[in-house]
Amino acid sequence: MFPVTEQLKVKDFLKAEQFSYEGIDLYRDSILVLVNSKSNSQKHYFNFYNINTKQFLPGMLEGGRNEGHTTGFISYGLEKDYLWVLDANREKIISLKTDSLHNSKVQRFIKEPYIPWVYYAAQLINDTTALVNGDYDGANDYKLAVFNLKTGKPTGYIVPYSADPAKPFKPEEKMAYESFLFIRPLKDKAVNASRFADRVEIVDLKTQQVKVVRGPEGFEPEFELMIRDDGKRIGVRTERNRFGFVAGKVTNQFIYLLYSGNLENTTHRWYGSTIYVYDWNGNSVKKLTLKNDIARFTVTANDDKIYTYNPITKLISVANLK
Repeated sequence: MFPVTEQLKVKDFLKAEQFSYEGIDLYRDSILVLVNSKSNSQKHYFNFYNINTKQFLPGMLEGGRNEGHTTGFISYGLEKDYLWVLDANREKIISLKTDSLHNSKVQRFIKEPYIPWVYYAAQLINDTTALVNGDYDGANDYKLAVFNLKTGKPTGYIVPYSADPAKPFKPEEKMAYESFLFIRPLKDKAVNASRFADRVEIVDLKTQQVKVVRGPEGFEPEFELMIRDDGKRIGVRTERNRFGFVAGKVTNQFIYLLYSGNLENTTHRWYGSTIYVYDWNGNSVKKLTLKNDIARFTVTANDDKIYTYNPITKLISVANLK
């Protein structure tokens, strides 16, 4: 399926021993971003490490319900001059200026537009429009919604769940196809990477055409229906369920997805040692393999370096891609 397989030759870069991070990212390729999406003893949810000077910079985004604070998040993004997170509990997208990385006296807070708690993941198309997924109880049968942050309402829907409009998916079926959401930096295409199937959907946001890539093994989610005391239908993962893609990163040229394939009850279901690389037309480009499992990774904008992270060892490593 993949024309090329490459064993990554990683070397140790940074031991993040002070705290436990859930992820890593890059800002302008010169600053390593250490992301903590859950509340713990850390003061800030985002910490920054200058790759060139090997120095930590001031952290950003404190916990709480006050303006400019967050109770936690799944989705976040780094745009040209600001950082944002989707806080489902506060039903806000919280935006902070990144100028404060270099001057702690700069006013950080920008705005907090409303967005309903029903969405699982988000990506910004521009300052006033978000692409979202995860509204499993909604009346529409679409995986993606285009959401207007000024009006607080969706303006359109993309990618139907069912191929037959007469047979829309039930809420528990929608939950089974929960996906990570990524958007190309050019903002013209997006990716749904399934959490519980080895299935990738590449969406052209202009034409609304969808390219579906299946495999390499072709498994589907293993969920069972559970009806709660309040009558709500939800999908529950069974022990036969497998994890598909567990992390990802996109550049203007490629889509990088960390593949697990592990069963529900295995210890390392959230980890993987294989990264699949696709182009934006859905073609398989190469398979990157690692000697040890990782949970998160990030790639430079020009696709020349990759940084990997294992929360158990707290070790960040780096490897060349070119």
